[in-house]
Amino acid sequence: MDEKDKKILNILQKDGRATSKSISKKIGLSTPAVLERIKKLENRGVITGYKAILNHKKIGKSGKAILAITLDRNGVSSLEDIKSSLEKCEFIESYFFTTGKYDFFIIVDFRSIDELEQILMKELNVVIPSIKNIETFVILSAEENLGYDIDVNS
Repeated sequence: MDEKDKKILNILQKDGRATSKSISKKIGLSTPAVLERIKKLENRGVITGYKAILNHKKIGKSGKAILAITLDRNGVSSLEDIKSSLEKCEFIESYFFTTGKYDFFIIVDFRSIDELEQILMKELNVVIPSIKNIETFVILSAEENLGYDIDVNS
């Protein structure tokens, strides 16, 4: 990956809908050259996809929380079963299996505190019956999907 590829990636992280023409103007390559580089980055798995970033409030979700979860290791059948269950839940935005104090983190969207309570007290225990402990962090504000600059000098 060279400096031009890194510049393309930096632009696409900030605007996944940037046209190859606009990228070409910013980095000094022809439009076909930019298209070819993007295709190569996709084929190599560097770019894994594009997505729409939603305004959760506009779709009726007024809150978001991070759930730090510890599992009861005796009740865990398999990590794959847990992942499969999590991916079926509409209230889960994303999840992360981690090292350290917690086994994983889940980011949930909710319409009200009552709905968050329902998720915590009932729904989550059905999805993952082996939960030992949940620590909940309600998100007050966030700046999401910032991407990160890929150092063009390394």
